[in-house]
Amino acid sequence: MKYYNSLPEEIRGHLITSAKEAEIWARKILEEQERDYLATLKSHMPVHVQSDQEAEEWGKLYMPLTESWLKKTGEKGKALRDLMIETRKEILSKKK
Repeated sequence: MKYYNSLPEEIRGHLITSAKEAEIWARKILEEQERDYLATLKSHMPVHVQSDQEAEEWGKLYMPLTESWLKKTGEKGKALRDLMIETRKEILSKKK
């Protein structure tokens, strides 16, 4: 971060813009690969796609494990959990 912060604001802006563009590109490629992989799997075996209700039920089941992990990891664990939740929401919102 020290080096990045030492760069002129214009250069940092270009880096941020490029990073956002790369993220969009990478996410698009990843989604295409996931579709292809899922199609391959489905052609060879039955595949169950989890419903929203099932995801909620699983979330309730592993909540004690999550709580235990959060107690062990403290603030860093909570920050990571929050980041994972926000990232998941962002990804799911873009898929709809």
